[in-house]
Amino acid sequence: MTYNISLTEQASLDLVQIMEYFTAKVSLTFAEKKLVEIEKMIESLSYQPNRGHKPHELYKINTSKQLEIIVDKVRIIYEIKGNDIFVTAIFDSRQNVKAHLLKRMQTLH
Repeated sequence: MTYNISLTEQASLDLVQIMEYFTAKVSLTFAEKKLVEIEKMIESLSYQPNRGHKPHELYKINTSKQLEIIVDKVRIIYEIKGNDIFVTAIFDSRQNVKAHLLKRMQTLH
């Protein structure tokens, strides 16, 4: 079975911010390479969504159904609903992920 993947508006903005960051700090070529890696990892969820794990920041929140996969230092947060996967956040692991995730969860529910 394959799953349909959608990015929330905020996750799409996260990708833009990642691109802007790497373009400014490294180069456009590096940013594009990073984007391709992230997109491939997201696409791979369509056939293996359950390989992710619950973000450790959310273990104390029993109602959280968010899972994550990591590519390099980028954390891709998503939720499975039926045959659909919703990518809700894409963060660099060096950010304050807990604060971002809690804020995102409040806007999702």
